[in-house]
Formats: sequence, structure tokens, C-alpha cells
Amino acid sequence: MNDKSDPAWAIELLLQALLEDDSPYARTVAAQGLLNIGQLNENVISALNHVVVNDPDEFVRASILQAIGKYYTPQPFSMSDPPKIQMNFNAPVYGAAGNIEGNQGINTPEQTFDDNSEE
Repeated sequence: MNDKSDPAWAIELLLQALLEDDSPYARTVAAQGLLNIGQLNENVISALNHVVVNDPDEFVRASILQAIGKYYTPQPFSMSDPPKIQMNFNAPVYGAAGNIEGNQGINTPEQTFDDNSEE
């Protein structure tokens, strides 16, 4: 007989309902039950991913994503390392502003902007 203190039997039943039940409501409740148990092993994550990608019912897919968002806790990260971006740019750039090297404009197109526009 099933040991009720071990959630493995419940996980197995919920996975079966999630993947095989014809009722969108039953699939949604099964997914939420799996997330409530909190033992997100490879089989559970794979099944949830499969249903999110392939379930024909939009409500089922959306409710699973919403439930995952409810239980997901973002991990903090540190910005102590300086960005690895090269700050110097010495190559010529060609574009609408003309040829630009460094802070200088070379061969820039002549444009005049009149404040008085004729109608």
C-alpha cells in the first residue's frame, strides 16, 4: 500500500493527470498540486515544460506559468565585477553624420535648418 507520508505516490498521480487527463481543469489542478508539493525533480519539470509548450488549452498553459511565477524566487546576483566592455573606440564610423573618428567629424554633410519654414 502507498505510504501517505511520502509524496512520491501523489507526484506520480498528479503527473499522470497533468499529462493524460482530458479535462483542462484537472490538468491545471494537477500542475498546481505538483508545484505545491515543491519537489521539482527532473520528471516534474520536464512534464510541466511539455504541457506549457504543447497543451491545446491556453488557460492551462497560462495557469501553469502563473503558478511557476508564484513559487519562483529569483536569486540575487552581484554587480561587483566591472563590466567587460571596451570603452575606447578608435575605428572610423561611417553613417549619416559623415565619417567620424574619435570626437571629430570628418567629411560631415552640410545641412542647414531654417527656423522660417515656407508654407
